Amino acid sequence: MKKPITSIFVPKAVDENPYQNLLDQQLRKIDVHVSRAGYGVLFLPTVFAKWKPDIVHLHWLHPYV
Repeated sequence: MKKPITSIFVPKAVDENPYQNLLDQQLRKIDVHVSRAGYGVLFLPTVFAKWKPDIVHLHWLHPYV
């Protein structure tokens, strides 16, 4: 059995922005498993160690830059 592709959204969206929810819905249709990390988790080694994603999708980086 083939391992599913996994993706992590960093950070997760607030409810009033539909982008991540729409992207999540479409990715699930093609069997990509999606997780979301909160604003406190941007240190990439932590993201890779905890979730072990195939894809890291970065959003709204201005609080970190």
